[in-house]
Amino acid sequence: MSAAIATGALAAAGIYLLLHGSLVRVVIGFLLLQHAVNLLLVTARSPQREEAPILPATVPQDPLGQAFVLTAIVIGFASVIFLLALTLRYVREARAAGPADRNSSAVGDTPREGGDHASW
Repeated sequence: MSAAIATGALAAAGIYLLLHGSLVRVVIGFLLLQHAVNLLLVTARSPQREEAPILPATVPQDPLGQAFVLTAIVIGFASVIFLLALTLRYVREARAAGPADRNSSAVGDTPREGGDHASW
């Protein structure tokens, strides 16, 4: 039960941060959602919901679930690093553009509440 609550809390916090306007919070929300999915995959492999998903050596185990989680961790790490690099590049470009260019908006571009996307 506690793993389900932790998974739900991570997913809820991740979705909340994804819907926020700041780019850094979007990256953190994406990371939290990845952790929620990984926790869900690990706990879904457990035969009993109350126990840890570690079985004794006498019980044959299928390593496919663990391989999926390991692959998801590696892909998640690479995608978060890519998102952080994009965020860093955007912040540098926004600071180099100057305040006059930053305040002008393109046609159809409406700023969100809470400031522009480069706000920390």
